[in-house]
Amino acid sequence: MPNKKPPKSKQTTNVVGAGAAGGGIGTLIATFAESLPADSSYKSFLTIAAPLIAIGISGVWFFIKSVYIDPYAAKKKHDADFGYLNQLIDDAKSYEKRILDDPNSTEKHKQEVRKNVENIEKKLMQAIEANVELVIN
Repeated sequence: MPNKKPPKSKQTTNVVGAGAAGGGIGTLIATFAESLPADSSYKSFLTIAAPLIAIGISGVWFFIKSVYIDPYAAKKKHDADFGYLNQLIDDAKSYEKRILDDPNSTEKHKQEVRKNVENIEKKLMQAIEANVELVIN
């Protein structure tokens, strides 16, 4: 039986990203320190302080990403999804109006179109309700 790994949580992904940011900066600082002349007073300080600076930068990046970037991206995604859903519903209602106004459409077809548009609206309301329950719980 294959060993399935659980999906990575958002928290784990953020920590890995912060570690990569700090690790990259720490490596740059250490490389820069090694390129300084041997008699430079900053060389030993930067070489010793590089890991601490890297940890500090990781923490700052993690904070900025989790407090500012992630909520902004989530809001933008939500707004785009909501706009797309509204456009779909507007298209469905427009189609419904066109069918209802068409004298050549049968009564059965008009009822089917009305029912389909109502089902779309119900599904949207169910999705909104499910999201509200997720936020509340």
